Amino acid sequence: MNRVKKKIPKISDKELISFSEALSEAGITLMGPFGALPKFFKAYNDTMMEIAYREKTEKISKIVKELQDITDEDIKNIKKIIGIEVNLVQFREFAENILIKNILKIKKELRAVKEISVEGRDYSKALIDWQLYKNGLIDRLPKETEEIISKRIRPKEDEFFRKILVNLEKYVQKFYEGKLKEAYEGLHDLIDIIEKKKKKLIIENKNSFDLLKDKLFEYLSLIYTQIGAMKFEEKEYRTAIEYLKKGSEYALFSSNFSLHIECLYEIGASEGMRGNHKKALKNFKDVLPLAEKYKKQSLPRVLFNIGVAKTFLKKHEEAIKEYDEAIDVAKKIDKFDTLASAHYNKGYALTKLGKHEEAIKEYDEAIDVAKKIDKFDTLASAYNGKGALFGNRGQHKEALRFFERGMKHAKKSGDINIIIETWQNICLALKNLDMKNEFEKCKKDLNNFLSRLKR
Repeated sequence: MNRVKKKIPKISDKELISFSEALSEAGITLMGPFGALPKFFKAYNDTMMEIAYREKTEKISKIVKELQDITDEDIKNIKKIIGIEVNLVQFREFAENILIKNILKIKKELRAVKEISVEGRDYSKALIDWQLYKNGLIDRLPKETEEIISKRIRPKEDEFFRKILVNLEKYVQKFYEGKLKEAYEGLHDLIDIIEKKKKKLIIENKNSFDLLKDKLFEYLSLIYTQIGAMKFEEKEYRTAIEYLKKGSEYALFSSNFSLHIECLYEIGASEGMRGNHKKALKNFKDVLPLAEKYKKQSLPRVLFNIGVAKTFLKKHEEAIKEYDEAIDVAKKIDKFDTLASAHYNKGYALTKLGKHEEAIKEYDEAIDVAKKIDKFDTLASAYNGKGALFGNRGQHKEALRFFERGMKHAKKSGDINIIIETWQNICLALKNLDMKNEFEKCKKDLNNFLSRLKR
């Protein structure tokens, strides 16, 4: 980081005395309890150092506010006493320079204070720099100050964000406990808290806002994204999209492209669940170049979902190309979850194209990978796909065997839709084998299961 840019003009003691006495006669208490008169420099220095060591340097902000509160009427009084034409802007600039000169003098003298450790002196100087920067009196923080702030001053601001994060996790837990109203109200309260802090910083301290804005926007994005994810789980996909779009906007403001990518991805998934596969495809395509540049770990998943959207649009040949790309990238970066899913979906697309032998190979690949990572939903789906192909050939015993294997994994997955699909496949295989008693029992058990779900 660059050092301080603003040049401090040399101000002689004579100039300072003249200026300070003029202020005093004009009734202006510039620099509050410290004063600006050189004859009080010793007391001023001692006071400033004490304040620095006690971490009370925020009083510099009070001084700056007093400076900003000076009016044109005050300036007229100064003109009469000094006899110099000076406007309000010039006066403030000159006064700021005096303030900076005095404070830089304090910093210099801090080096000679032997009673305090070197670390303590450096921290005091950093606190002074921090206040100067926050109040716009210097353009940039010195490098050594930036390092100290990162370790000791910024954590105080980080405590605000830590509390936000703790509460975010708390309200997400409430959601999964079924306390939906409490969860959503809590998350919206967190949004209000961050928005209030943002507005306060913009009004009171532009430099502090500039320093913290990325994190403020990032945490707003996190909360909006989380609400979007919760709405997705509730199958309120339209509402989920609205929140995810907000999350995406704030992620861009914070330059957090990883979070922006996640939002766009989830918007695509939501559009897909609504049946808007063209919109889903567009979203996933928009994400692709961003994932390639900023978040390569998500690349297999994005390629896979482009394939899924194309499968729903019945563009099976194109979908297979996307699955092949997803498989290739997933292997390179050990994304076994996506690897298993891509093999299964490729098998499904090949089935739709009538390429059954190739499809069976893909289902077997999906089963091999899914077994290694206990991906039960993909295992169940792959066994179902394989069983359906054998059933189409009239090999109903083999089909039943695969469906029954699929049911073991479907139950472990806990996915109701996969359980129902697998159960229906078992019943159909029993019917095709003319196993009437077993078929009737299967059908009765399935109907009872569906009735319990409706209650």
